[in-house]
Amino acid sequence: MRNLAVFGCIFIGGILYGCATPEPSGAGEPVDEPEEISAEEEHYPSWYTPGKLGEASGGDLYGFGTALGTETGWTIENAARQAKVNLRSWMDEQLEEARSRIVESDERAADREFIIDLRNSVVGLELTETPQQQEIIEENGSIRVWVRIHVSVSEVLEVLDRQLEPYDEIWNKMKDSGLLRSWETP
Repeated sequence: MRNLAVFGCIFIGGILYGCATPEPSGAGEPVDEPEEISAEEEHYPSWYTPGKLGEASGGDLYGFGTALGTETGWTIENAARQAKVNLRSWMDEQLEEARSRIVESDERAADREFIIDLRNSVVGLELTETPQQQEIIEENGSIRVWVRIHVSVSEVLEVLDRQLEPYDEIWNKMKDSGLLRSWETP
C-alpha cells in the first residue's frame, strides 16, 4: 500500500512537471520595451485634434477621422467613414443640447416622436459627397490617414428644415438658440 502511495505521488508529480510552462530562454535578461511616443512627438495635421468629433467654422461643419492600415485606399475609406460617423455624432450632440435648452420653455421639445424624428433626420443626412482633406503617413509598412470632411451649414439646415417641418415651431426655437446660431457664424 505504501508503494502505491509513493508511486501515486511520483505519478502526479510527473504530470504536474510535464504540464509546467518551460522558462523561456533569456529569462532574467532585460527586455527592450517599445518607446512611448508623447503627445508632443506624435504627428497630427494642424487641422486635426485627437478626440474631437466635429466642429463648426466659417459656415461649414467638419468631421474628423483617422485610420491605420496596410493598404492606402482601404485606410482612406475607413478614415472617411469614421469622419462621417463622428460628424453625425457631433451634430446629434449639438442638436440634443439645443433641444434640452428649450424643453423648459416648450414641453413639445420633450415629445418622444419629435426626439425620434430629430435623431432620424441626422442619421439620414447625406454625407457621401462631402469633400475631404487628408494627410497620409507611411512608416514601417503601416499607413496612417487623417481625414477632415465638411458639409455646408446651410445645406444641413435646409435638409433638417424639410424633415422637421411638422415640428416647425420647436425646430425654429432650436435654430434660434445660441448653439445652432453659432454654426452659421463665419
